[in-house]
Amino acid sequence: MSWKIRRDGERYYVDANTMPGAQKALHLAAAAPELLEALELVVSFIDAGQGTWTIEDQNKARAAIAKAKGEEQ
Repeated sequence: MSWKIRRDGERYYVDANTMPGAQKALHLAAAAPELLEALELVVSFIDAGQGTWTIEDQNKARAAIAKAKGEEQ
């Protein structure tokens, strides 16, 4: 595997197609808005009493939403 690195002024850029794991990260980042929207919908069902998740699962979902919105504590 080769790494393609280029420099533009003071910044260095790496070709994501050649980095291990980069494609997976790019796909996850591309799906993030839809994942957040789906998770918010699930939590709204839980809040309305239409879900059977454990408190731990609910807390994980809410923490993930907060992290995605930059509201994590």
